[in-house]
Amino acid sequence: MKPVITSLNLAFLALLAAPSTYGQSTPDPCNESGETPLNGPGIIPGSTLKTDCTQLNINININGNLVTPAQCIQAYTYFSIQQHSCLAGITGSHCDHDANTLNILRFDDGGCPQIPNLSGIDWGSIDDIIGLLPRIIGAFACKPPASTTEKSDSASADDCDSRHTEGHVAGEVIHTNQGVSVAWVGQGPEFMPGPAGIFNPFLSAYDLAQTASPSELGGPLGAVIATQENLDGISFSASYRVEHFASGQTVPEHARTLQLSGNACIDGRFDIVRIVPAIYEGNPDTIEEKLTFDGMYLWAYHENAGSGNQIPLTTDTPAWVDQVHFQGLHAIYDWMVDPYAIPNIPGVTYDIEPGSAPDTTYARRSHPLTGGSSFVSEEYLINTRGGTPVPVKREDFDTQGLAWNIFEYSDFFAFRDGDWRPRVSTTSRYYGSAPNRTLVVETLTINRATPLDAASALLVPGEIEEDIDWMIWNL
Repeated sequence: MKPVITSLNLAFLALLAAPSTYGQSTPDPCNESGETPLNGPGIIPGSTLKTDCTQLNINININGNLVTPAQCIQAYTYFSIQQHSCLAGITGSHCDHDANTLNILRFDDGGCPQIPNLSGIDWGSIDDIIGLLPRIIGAFACKPPASTTEKSDSASADDCDSRHTEGHVAGEVIHTNQGVSVAWVGQGPEFMPGPAGIFNPFLSAYDLAQTASPSELGGPLGAVIATQENLDGISFSASYRVEHFASGQTVPEHARTLQLSGNACIDGRFDIVRIVPAIYEGNPDTIEEKLTFDGMYLWAYHENAGSGNQIPLTTDTPAWVDQVHFQGLHAIYDWMVDPYAIPNIPGVTYDIEPGSAPDTTYARRSHPLTGGSSFVSEEYLINTRGGTPVPVKREDFDTQGLAWNIFEYSDFFAFRDGDWRPRVSTTSRYYGSAPNRTLVVETLTINRATPLDAASALLVPGEIEEDIDWMIWNL
């Protein structure tokens, strides 16, 4: 039998449905507080530490001298947006102390370059200079610092009557700690710049030197490069892990794993979501970042920030921009262009020899020394099983036979017809001089990767977030 609903029942049900106020206080709709800036955006004054480095000077016969830096940055602290706190006594204004979230990146363990032993190289051959010099220039760069991320709260105030966020007005200028200005440009597409230019932030001098065709390189490495041609971009998801080891240690001092997904194009444009491990109030947490590059501007925004950074990228962009915003992105781009880092440079040749195991081949590149002998500067171990050559390891050696870069590849899959690529790529780079070398290990794991056709690649990066304030950096 169905229950009988009486007026008493209805009154009781209404009482249950009504929100309880027992033990609760009604929040003050206006706390008469505004906001005031605390720190950021950018690198915090006094946080930058530098270390002195022993300089190495190499004479290149026709190109002058190459000199390693005298100093390298060891540590610094970076605030992703301007942090605010509430300020009492502002009539008609209401402030929420935790309205927004900012990232505080703490960089540490940066240091001096790799400095492989290159004494005795005979630089008389132009082919040797072109073939080896770009990698040496890369080795002369400072060791990039490790990073950790903290989430912190930032206040935001709005008008008590309209509940409209006070924020910043278009054209308002903030002076950062890097001696550059950041202008707030407001919300909406009307504040976005015009058509993007063409600039690829991933290309280095080494990349620009690679103009030879696969047939010029020849052999198994040329065959591998041939399978990677005619690619416009990729859609992917991946994880990127970086570990810093002290000399002689097997447990990393610093370790960090990022999750990345999105679209990347061969010309450098991208639209990527990156999930970063973080600490919030002493507990493990994550931060989701949206990174977009349209060929001219990098648009960087993270969840609950309330504002984002628009940064013009050029050849003069400072190193901190790359360290803050491009973690993991270089590994994705390199995997897309050539996961095996095979140099297709005119004049560069390899000696092909049978491997010590069945279905393996060595490809070695040598350079002359001043005494008339030579040394092996680079060696690939190639698996030829099934008729499709696949590199499984590459090592770069100095003149004493000591490896200073080691690249290892595993878990191969057919990305396209005949184009076999590794799901796992591990790069080990040694810094400093033996026997006290430190080690940085990067591991890229591809969870999913599919090619983008030309029409889909043209749509990258897609739409830019419109409902936040963008800060335009004047670097």
